[in-house]
Amino acid sequence: MGLNKITGILPHENTCADLVPMAYFYDVLKNIQKVEEDIINMTYEDGRQPLLVHLDMLLTIARKYPNTAAMCIYELKRKHLKDTFEAWWERNQKKIPKKYRTGIRQNADELFDELFAIKSWAKSE
Repeated sequence: MGLNKITGILPHENTCADLVPMAYFYDVLKNIQKVEEDIINMTYEDGRQPLLVHLDMLLTIARKYPNTAAMCIYELKRKHLKDTFEAWWERNQKKIPKKYRTGIRQNADELFDELFAIKSWAKSE
């Protein structure tokens, strides 16, 4: 049997093509880690939430490619990320217009809930 394998009808179900979603996943993961570092260094102290956009993109990939997420999610220190966001929120929530504040917070909570629901293949995180 050769190296070329077709395992299904979907675009990613052939040799090496299944690695493409992983590359996107890692790209978003790097962006999340960069934004987390910026939050820790207080770069985003004006109410902007780029972390939530990157988190939403990561979850979009995870929904479509759950095996990719399960293989790679351990590299994201989820609890630390949530704690970092919470500290940022405490410092910045009043900089967000009041009419959006509750909705943004609810959206953030939903994103983090979904993030924590991803089961990792790693034995420990």
